[in-house]
Amino acid sequence: ELWAVVGNAGVCYAAELEWGNLEWLQKTFDINVIGLVRSVRPFLPLLRQSHGRVICTTSLWGHYAIPPAVPYCMSKAAARYFVDGLRREMKKFGVKCISMEPNVYKTNLTDGNTLQQFMRKAWDQTPEAVRKDYGETYFKKANECLSTHINNGRTQVDEVLDDFVEAVTAQHPKYAYHPDGWLRGLSWRLALISPPALQDEIINYIAQPNEFVAFRRGSKKQG
Repeated sequence: ELWAVVGNAGVCYAAELEWGNLEWLQKTFDINVIGLVRSVRPFLPLLRQSHGRVICTTSLWGHYAIPPAVPYCMSKAAARYFVDGLRREMKKFGVKCISMEPNVYKTNLTDGNTLQQFMRKAWDQTPEAVRKDYGETYFKKANECLSTHINNGRTQVDEVLDDFVEAVTAQHPKYAYHPDGWLRGLSWRLALISPPALQDEIINYIAQPNEFVAFRRGSKKQG
C-alpha cells in the first residue's frame, strides 16, 4: 500500500529575463512544472486506494516575482497552483495534497558559484545592444547582490525535514508549510499582503542592486 508521494524536482537559474536565450526558461518549466506533474500522476490510482497524500516542494518564491530568478518564481507559482488544483480534484477520493514552501536554504540548488556562473553565461549570450543599456557595472552589482542574498540562506535544513515528516505522517496536515526563520518568515509574509507598489519597493531593495545604472543612464540621455 502506498501512503505518500513526495514530488521534489527542481532547478534554479539566475539571470534577468532579457538576458541570454530562452532555453534556460524552457528547462526551468520542463523540470519544475512538467517534471513535477509527471512524477505524481502515475501514483494517483494507488493513493486513491489508500486515501494517501501528495507532498510537493514548491517555494515561498512561488508567491513573488524576485529578480534575478523570475523564471524560477514563475515555475514555482505554477507548481503551487498544480498542488491547489490537484487537492481540489482529489478531495472526493480522500487524497490530501500539500505544498511545501521553503524560503532560501543553503543547498545544491542555491550554490552561489553555480548560480553566478550561469548569470555570467547568460550575460555573455545577451545581444551587445541590450548589454549596453544595462551596463557592465550593473551586471557586476547584480552578481554581488545575488551572492549576498544566497549567503543569507538558512543552514537549518532540519526545519524543512521536520515539516516534511509532519506532512507525511500527521492525521490532519496543513495545506501548506512555510519552513523559515520566524523573523524572516514574518517579514516575507507581511510583504505578501502589502500593496503592489510597496511590495515592488521591498523586493527591489532586497534583490536588486542599489545602483540602477541603466535607469540613471537613461535619465542623463533625457536631460
